[in-house]
Amino acid sequence: MSKEAGHTFLAKLGKTRLRPGGKAATDWLIQQGAFSQDKQVLEVACNMCTTSIYLAHTYGCHIQGVDINKKALEKAQENISAAGLESYIQVQQANAVKLPFDDNQFDIVLNEAMLTMLPIAIKEKSITRVLPSLKAWGYLVNT
Repeated sequence: MSKEAGHTFLAKLGKTRLRPGGKAATDWLIQQGAFSQDKQVLEVACNMCTTSIYLAHTYGCHIQGVDINKKALEKAQENISAAGLESYIQVQQANAVKLPFDDNQFDIVLNEAMLTMLPIAIKEKSITRVLPSLKAWGYLVNT
């Protein structure tokens, strides 16, 4: 029997919202972020980029997505290409505690459900690393 991440298995079953609260939580989260086409967004643990695609399509914002899971990023790239949003969304493999971005780079950092799955010490490291990447008065949007 092969091992795979839980979200990968659930995606095979047709699940596209893999967080507590489902789409309702995502919709609420987006309402908190003041998304618009002039915003630079980082989505941490972007998975298949379902939310990034929605944001780019709806608001025209530019998004950097990171995920530690290479297979999820391959699917994300397929989804981005299928949506024709390659000029709006870029993805790369990265660990949330070792993000490859400069300080003061993003208007919004979006994180859906990732923190719910981590031990407290890793949660603290992740948030500590994410905060400097936000511009002054930027939004950290978490579920």
